[in-house]
Amino acid sequence: MKAEHRSKMGIPALILLCAALLVGCSDKIFYESRTTGSIVGKVVQSDSGAKVRISQGVPVDSTSINPSNGMFRFDELPAGNYVLEIETLDFSLHTIPNVVVDGGRVTYIGEIRLSKNVPMVLSYYPGNGSEIVLEKGNNWSNLFISIRFSREMDRKSVEDALSIFPAVEGIFEWNQYRTYWWETGYRSWKDAAEAAGGAQITTYSHINSFTFLFSPKDSFPDTTYYVTLSTAACDTAGNHLDFPFQLSFKTIQASYSLPYIQTAPYDGQMDVPLICLNGIRITFPKRMKKNSVEELLTISPDTDPTLIWPEDNQLTIWTGGLLMADTTYTIKIDGSALDLDGEQLGEDFEFSFTTQPVQVVSTTPRKGELFVDLEPQILEIIIQFNTWMSKESVKKCFKIEPEVSGTVSFVTRKEYRNGREYTVIEKDKIKFVPGRRLLPNTKYTVTLDAMAVDLYGTKLTPYTFSFITRPE
Repeated sequence: MKAEHRSKMGIPALILLCAALLVGCSDKIFYESRTTGSIVGKVVQSDSGAKVRISQGVPVDSTSINPSNGMFRFDELPAGNYVLEIETLDFSLHTIPNVVVDGGRVTYIGEIRLSKNVPMVLSYYPGNGSEIVLEKGNNWSNLFISIRFSREMDRKSVEDALSIFPAVEGIFEWNQYRTYWWETGYRSWKDAAEAAGGAQITTYSHINSFTFLFSPKDSFPDTTYYVTLSTAACDTAGNHLDFPFQLSFKTIQASYSLPYIQTAPYDGQMDVPLICLNGIRITFPKRMKKNSVEELLTISPDTDPTLIWPEDNQLTIWTGGLLMADTTYTIKIDGSALDLDGEQLGEDFEFSFTTQPVQVVSTTPRKGELFVDLEPQILEIIIQFNTWMSKESVKKCFKIEPEVSGTVSFVTRKEYRNGREYTVIEKDKIKFVPGRRLLPNTKYTVTLDAMAVDLYGTKLTPYTFSFITRPE
């Protein structure tokens, strides 16, 4: 009886509570109507029993279509982009990416006709509308396309159905699906051509994917390539593509932007190494008219350099591999130098750097080394400099105390190239081979004075080092 009494007494309170909640919710619903939206669509096959779901990386909501008219609707969705998928037992999965929902609006995606056929093209590379940094050499290019199919295709029909604009010559890799150039297994276009060379060759009749390698002669920067696989492509049962497959991509020159001229060595750099095997390099933000730049370039001191352009925007100043020691180089380019569009630099460009003095880099034995071997067959005193040296000048000023007779020469090493042996002379390394056995447990001091000079005649910073031989 008490429970019944409480139940009867709770009815008015329940009504008041519901009213309060409805009043309290009215403001919230009004607020969300501005920040949320709806998706509405219709599946043509209304009797398919299709399930519709939406997601944003993770599932958001799902519903079933109305069996009488195929309609479906999602409400109170936060503004943003959604992926909509329609799934049913009798038809293939239908996906609509990037369905945009705006606050306070209804996004109507129209009528959707489901397909019973899985799309023949499952995946492809590069992505439609993508940009690719072009890299190529004399015998290779990093441009290629790949397509993977959902069923076995007639190889000949696929080959005939493929077209590219601008026209491109290339090589097909059948039953290969690549997304990186180095996955192709070829070191170069030439290697690929040789691998596929010869007269008429046999290959697959049925394929499930292919990669098409572009010839380097048809690989151009700043170019949009349009790829089409026409409906002539068919599977092994004779079923053709319902619609032509199309994609496009654009080649670009670089993955970076240069806001100004860059140099190596950089402006103001000190102690620049004297052995300069990469030359003095200038990289422009634009492709330049080479003759214009070369005519308006000056270098001090005048070393009669050789100019070479690895790229249209990269200039290398070659001084023979060596720079003069303890010297400030200044390179200037007049502001009237032109790029390939005929535009001037606008301002004079200048940079400078200072090189190292001639000096010893390292020695063997090391400075202060102990327990050095006594035998001339084992011991070689090697001195490495930071530039190429005049052997005769080093020979004249080389001193060792206690005095030991011996021979002074450049260090040499063996190299093997293309099956042949070569002797390389290292002109930055001098070795002294003692003419007799050294004294045991003795301190030896090696001195090189300023009479030693490099190939430009610049004097060495005097250097001394000592070592102690091992006891008997």
